[in-house]
Amino acid sequence: MCGKNGQESTKGEDRQTARSNQSLRYTLPIVLFYGNPTVILLMSWSIHHVNLAANDVRQTARFYAEVLGFAEGSWVFPPADQVGHISSDTAKLTVFPTNTNSHGDNSGLHLIRPEAEFARKNSLDHNPSIGGHVAFQVENLDAVIEKLKAAGIPYSLTGTFAIPRMRHLYVYDPSMNLIEINEMVD
Repeated sequence: MCGKNGQESTKGEDRQTARSNQSLRYTLPIVLFYGNPTVILLMSWSIHHVNLAANDVRQTARFYAEVLGFAEGSWVFPPADQVGHISSDTAKLTVFPTNTNSHGDNSGLHLIRPEAEFARKNSLDHNPSIGGHVAFQVENLDAVIEKLKAAGIPYSLTGTFAIPRMRHLYVYDPSMNLIEINEMVD
């Protein structure tokens, strides 16, 4: 491994520093198989959050805090004129922030009480409060939208409604896992 100025280094601390400075953003091919079209999309991405459904949010939060040692945080909401139907009650929604290099508020682990009417109340076809989902953050959500349209894949697009300065879409992958894809907006 090369250290500073390209010189060979074997010090453990240099390897650790190099690892901690590496970006957690990846560029990988994403292949979508829906019907005949196969869309290959190369883009930079990171994991912004993992959303888990929790019938008892407080009991589940205690598990992550007391057993796993995660630190619970406070949800950051968009301005009142932009927020969608989302609860500020910590018995229904909480966040365990992470220290990754994902951009924006509320990155980390989300725990949410499933709500059957969540999608309807937010004018969505997909319900992100039921069954959990992973959220991938990209730099160009419009490019993803164009690929989904070209492949005829249905999705739910939101403006800012749950996280400040973030635009989201929800889509099912071929195995019917709900995924969120989001980007930061100015």
